[in-house]
Amino acid sequence: MKPPVDLADFQRLDLHVGTVVAVRPHPNLIDLSILTVQLEEPVEALVPVSTSGLEAGARVVVAVGLHPLQTGGQRFSASVLSGPVVAEIPNGSRLS
Repeated sequence: MKPPVDLADFQRLDLHVGTVVAVRPHPNLIDLSILTVQLEEPVEALVPVSTSGLEAGARVVVAVGLHPLQTGGQRFSASVLSGPVVAEIPNGSRLS
């Protein structure tokens, strides 16, 4: 297990709720899918193919503004942290 993250570092994450609008396989990495998530504007994030319940229409929590990850010729600066979210929270809502 990795060492614990300081609460102050966790609080720096920019967390938002959004709706998955598309799921497609990563063109170069067989174990990953690319999710397009509608926040105030669409963002793309990588998730493991085995992640269940993450299909178009699913509501998820996304961390945005991360240091970009470059893989397979594409850049990603968002990460899906959890889903599905069942609460009625508008897309793009920030979680504090």
